[in-house]
Amino acid sequence: MSVLIATSDPVELIKTDHRLVETLYGDFKSQADMMEKQRIALQICKELSVHAGIEERFLYPLLAEKAPNGQELQQRAIEETREVQAFLAKIEMLEKDDPQLEVLMDEMMTNLRQHVLEEESEMLPLLKEHVDASQLELLATKLDRGKRTAPIHPPPEVVQSVQQGAM
Repeated sequence: MSVLIATSDPVELIKTDHRLVETLYGDFKSQADMMEKQRIALQICKELSVHAGIEERFLYPLLAEKAPNGQELQQRAIEETREVQAFLAKIEMLEKDDPQLEVLMDEMMTNLRQHVLEEESEMLPLLKEHVDASQLELLATKLDRGKRTAPIHPPPEVVQSVQQGAM
């Protein structure tokens, strides 16, 4: 269900992903059927895994290179992403009908919303300010194409850390 958008604006691509996850979470919260809730939760996990993969591969390195304090922003974004990915790994490991699903989804969304707020209010404006139009267009192309090959699950090292109780 990852949305592929024909645009040369990477900020719009990223914000569209953020809104998709919010919409899916609204569907999750309004759903009474546990099996359907789990299906939606796993769809959210997939969407966020793809999104995190393209951001880490394309967006954050460009931001680190071009923006003032870019490397610091990149490091913070990656740390926040790892926290969300740990929730994704936990959600994917749940047994069907596990009552923890609702709690984990709510906690994950709380963390995600903070990350999205920082990204949309701080990082993306810096990107627009410090990256020229041709590089932004190239980034949009990379983000869009990257969705086709990005991982659909949290990284193995995050899954392993969760299994070992480290996250």
